[in-house]
Amino acid sequence: MQQQEWGRKDTFNVLMVFAWSYQRALLVPFRSGYGSEALGVPGVGALVLMLVWAGFSGDPLMWIWIGFWMLCLVCRRLETARLTAKGERIHSKWDGHPVLMQWNRFKQQYVWCDRTARLLMEPLMMVIFWLCVATLSNEMGTPWGLARFLMGGAFVLPFVEIIRLVLNRNRTQALVDAQIEQQVLMEEFQQRWQ
Repeated sequence: MQQQEWGRKDTFNVLMVFAWSYQRALLVPFRSGYGSEALGVPGVGALVLMLVWAGFSGDPLMWIWIGFWMLCLVCRRLETARLTAKGERIHSKWDGHPVLMQWNRFKQQYVWCDRTARLLMEPLMMVIFWLCVATLSNEMGTPWGLARFLMGGAFVLPFVEIIRLVLNRNRTQALVDAQIEQQVLMEEFQQRWQ
C-alpha cells in the first residue's frame, strides 16, 4: 500500500485542533451557551494541554486554574443541557457567547458586538490576567507557568476567531453559489421544456 504524504492541510488541521483546544482551555469560564459538542474533543484537548503545561511548568497556580476550569466546564455542560431541554436551538459546535457581552454595563455604555468581544476584548482580558498572575507569581516566588499560558491566549484567541470568521464566510459563499447554480439550472430547465 502506498503511504499518504503529510500535506499542508494536515498541518493546518493539527494546528487548528491545538488552537481550539488552547482557546477552550482559556475561555470556558468566560463564555456561556456552548453547543452540545463544542466542549467534547476540544475540551479533552484543552485538559490534556493544561495538564502537560502544568507538569512541565511546575506552577502550582496552573493546577488551581485546572481545578477552576473543570468546575466551570461542568457548569457549562449543565447550562447547555438546560438550554437544550428548554428547546433552545444552539448549533452543536457553537463555541459560546462572551460573558462580557451579557453584562448590562457593557451593553448600555459601549457599542460592542460579539465579534469585537472575541477579537479585541477577550485577548485584552488575557493580557490583564497575565499581568495580575505574573505579579502574583513574583510575590509568591512561583514559576510563571499560568502567566505564560494566559499570555499565549492573547495571540491564540484572535487567530482562532479570524479562522472562524473566514470559515463562516466561505460557508456563506458556498450557499450563495449553490443558490445561484440552482437558479441557473431552473432557468435552463424551464427554457428547455417550454
